[in-house]
Amino acid sequence: MQMKLLSIIVPVYNAAKYLDQCIDSLVSQTYKNLEIILVNDGSSDDSLTICQKWQKKDSRIEVINQENAGAGAARNKGLSMAKGSFITFVDADDYVCNIMYEQLIQNFDQCIDLVECNYVMTDDNQAHFLTEAGCSIVMNSEDAMKEHINNTIFQQVIWNKVYRAELVKDIPFPVSKQIDDEYWTYQVIAKARQLKHIKSVLYAYRQQESSVMHRLTVKGRIEAIESKALRHSYICNAMPNLVPLSQYNLWFVILFQVQKSLKEDKKESKQIVSFAKEVLRKYPIDTSNIQNKKDKFWLLSMKKLLVGTCYLRNILKIGV
Repeated sequence: MQMKLLSIIVPVYNAAKYLDQCIDSLVSQTYKNLEIILVNDGSSDDSLTICQKWQKKDSRIEVINQENAGAGAARNKGLSMAKGSFITFVDADDYVCNIMYEQLIQNFDQCIDLVECNYVMTDDNQAHFLTEAGCSIVMNSEDAMKEHINNTIFQQVIWNKVYRAELVKDIPFPVSKQIDDEYWTYQVIAKARQLKHIKSVLYAYRQQESSVMHRLTVKGRIEAIESKALRHSYICNAMPNLVPLSQYNLWFVILFQVQKSLKEDKKESKQIVSFAKEVLRKYPIDTSNIQNKKDKFWLLSMKKLLVGTCYLRNILKIGV
């Protein structure tokens, strides 16, 4: 059977330290019918030079150079250039197992639009992949959305997944967002007919103190709340069975982000508190269906006094 083309989109920004390992893991794939689209997003280090070096070595590599516009814009540029029947994304400081894409693509059938694997977090160059990991799980979009909300499988991360091109081509990433995947992944899950999770560990996510989730700004914390509110709005309209779970998740995301902001920078927390209260006015706390007594207590407290509740939880070292 002829291998269908897979487009691998890699946004690159000041990733020179790890870029060789990333690209080497892509060109070494056992699945050979690839196009590797490296989008240099205005790097100020040697990233562009490294990309061009690899382009000379492998005809499957295409290098796009653009002014710095953020990861979302870089991914959108890659999507616009992609010619593959399948599409995937890789972060430039990560790397993948050499059989990752062969294994993911062979798990597609006519009804499956997305296949994902497990990943390992690493802070070095020696990730331990697990290529044979038992059974797989197939779900429809609503069941997958439930797992997504619970952050079990089908998480918001975009790089451990392969997508049918027609699933994602018309879903652009938001531009100028610090956590663009939070806005994007739930839309993809909602559109998919069926999604498949395989238990093999095939992607190495390099965990660094400088990574986005370790350095959320005020803007990033507001985005963390906003993206969950947008997802909840979608679920209210399209998946009513998931509304209780979704609103519960939204309230505790608000609680967490306000707590973190008060702990890190009390002055800047005012913007986050203001936005959080705005969201809570739109989606007010209702504890009538909350069974857990501790959760119910904190939500009732949060409803009456958001900032005071967050200060108390910080003093008690709960939730952060």
